[in-house]
Amino acid sequence: KLVLPGFVNAHDHLDGSLLDKGHIMAYPLVEYLKKIKWPRLRVMTENDFHLGALLGEDDMDTCSFTSWNIFPS
Repeated sequence: KLVLPGFVNAHDHLDGSLLDKGHIMAYPLVEYLKKIKWPRLRVMTENDFHLGALLGEDDMDTCSFTSWNIFPS
């Protein structure tokens, strides 16, 4: 058996989990913000942000993070 320490994520935007999957690495930053992130942020509801945060937490759990700082808190 092997015991490894858990990971600590010192900065994250959990709601971004709903927006960023599969897109963020496909574009240069400014193009990504203009074409993907900002238009989606304009139409997201409070429930969408909540769902994104839940998905982000699930990602952290499956990647062995033991603690994280949520920004903005």
